[in-house]
Amino acid sequence: MSGARALVAVAVLLMAGHQNRPAVAAQPGAVEPTAPVPAANGPGTIAPVPQMVEHPLGMILLDDSRMDVYSYGSYLLYVVNSLWSVGILGLIVFSGFAATL
Repeated sequence: MSGARALVAVAVLLMAGHQNRPAVAAQPGAVEPTAPVPAANGPGTIAPVPQMVEHPLGMILLDDSRMDVYSYGSYLLYVVNSLWSVGILGLIVFSGFAATL
């Protein structure tokens, strides 16, 4: 019985300690306090946060028609390869040649 009481006591203490911890994620609509950014860049100062660039790698180009032809050609080659493999395996199995292997 003392083991069960110790387990319950530990669980209660953990739950009580959990309630006193601050929330990690910001609540919706909450305003986070901001520290003023110092003007000087000496020791102990914080550098300002860099600004995001609109398109750092340039504009995304549209697909060329040659790219579409290439992709559809690879689909056709995949289907032809699959049919060829199934046909050859079927020929080996149904001709009785598989029994000699």
